[in-house]
Amino acid sequence: MHRSGMLVATLFALNAPLASAQELTLVGSADEALAEAPHLASLIAVLDEDFVRNQLSVAHELSFRMEGEVERLELEIAESKAAVEVKKSEIEIIATRKDLADDQDRDAEKRALEREKDYEEAMKRLLERTVELRERELEHVRAQRETA
Repeated sequence: MHRSGMLVATLFALNAPLASAQELTLVGSADEALAEAPHLASLIAVLDEDFVRNQLSVAHELSFRMEGEVERLELEIAESKAAVEVKKSEIEIIATRKDLADDQDRDAEKRALEREKDYEEAMKRLLERTVELRERELEHVRAQRETA
């Protein structure tokens, strides 16, 4: 039997839900695989080479799409981390301005700066959570890519 027959036998041996460790060993031909796992014979006969090639092609295409998704998420994570750093700088500037207003007894400006600082801190927390979300998405996409 040719190489594609061995591939079909190996694929089914790996995907069999109740496959034992003995059935998962690589064999030299499909005939040897069927000798080790005769219950797979009917399943293997149903598949043709074109179907297997098509499935492999779909898996490769999905893997490439997942790679693009990984790159997109990595870029979003980097952008979000940069935005967090910008917010930190903005908060420091607001805190400095608030301290200056406090020293000069400008209570109205101080209260306004406190509200602005609270808002910017909330935005920073939102950005940090966005980074965490994107990192989890990235882990998920990488896991999907590995299974494709």
